[in-house]
Amino acid sequence: MNVANAVTTSDAKDVADVAQAAEKALRRARLLVGPELRKAVQRLDDPVRTVAGFHFGWWGPTGEPVMADTGGDMCSTLVLTCAEALGADPRSALAPAAAIDLVHNSWLLHDDVMECALTRRGRQATWAVFGRSQAILAGDALLVLGMGSLTGHTHIAEISAAMLDLISWQGSDLAFDERFDLQPCGSEVEERLTASSGKVGALYGGACALGAVSAGADPATTAALRQFGRRIGLAAQFVDDLRAMRESGARSLRKRSLVVAAALSSCTRAGRRLGELFGRPERLSPEEKAEAARLVEKAGGPRWAEQAVRWQREQALRCLAEADLAPAPAAELAALADLVTREGYRRGEM
Repeated sequence: MNVANAVTTSDAKDVADVAQAAEKALRRARLLVGPELRKAVQRLDDPVRTVAGFHFGWWGPTGEPVMADTGGDMCSTLVLTCAEALGADPRSALAPAAAIDLVHNSWLLHDDVMECALTRRGRQATWAVFGRSQAILAGDALLVLGMGSLTGHTHIAEISAAMLDLISWQGSDLAFDERFDLQPCGSEVEERLTASSGKVGALYGGACALGAVSAGADPATTAALRQFGRRIGLAAQFVDDLRAMRESGARSLRKRSLVVAAALSSCTRAGRRLGELFGRPERLSPEEKAEAARLVEKAGGPRWAEQAVRWQREQALRCLAEADLAPAPAAELAALADLVTREGYRRGEM
């Protein structure tokens, strides 16, 4: 099939059809994986169990039930859909799908602590409610549950590699945010691209590879789907950075995102002035933060990121075309690629 045609959005009907295909895949993951996640978390003792369940949105700070999705996010959706696209029953990939959701949420808990993020999935971040130590412990517990559930499986190598990539590039990401030696027309974009690809790309790429391995795919097909996941993971990061810039403006500059890195590397007068502001160890004043936000826009950071989103999406679809996939689930994968490139997509909520 022509995978690119599966996500053509030239009119309202096309957009609705693509959204419906993506939602179908996400809904199936929630229905299949949700009970497995709850079963895993129930193995924990309190207070860690309460902290983990709060993070998933199942209950409040004291354990009172709340209305929320039962679980299942983009990672598990990619596992199940890739397996089905290669002719396997999605249920055969349920164990690795649940495992990578647990691992993903372990990272989200830790990432919120490291980034001092105050919200997650439309509510207070777990560390902001229970404290940093409890959130870190809950993240550790989810990581152990996820990795432990695959003991003896061939999938353990894929998920271990994805986690090592993620940890390595998270370190690079944090180090980049603390740098003051930024050079005009430097390599900030390349460095930030590498870090972001290693983070979100590692998770999404690992998820796609897990689905392929579950279906018994050959190495070439597994590699193509892994690269597809890496591409859409990077696109998701671009979209996330653009949304933060547009919603938070100067407040988003605490994080030197891909949008900011593009502006710094633009070799424009605005980019050079931005480098001067970020090159000082002291905190920016409110006036300087407002100036920096204007400079990012003037230096073309958002425009560059928008173009990069489109390019990553095109490359992701080419990766799909390299694999021999069943038409319906292939269309769902293409629809998921389209979903993560939309401005309203919120990566941390899926």
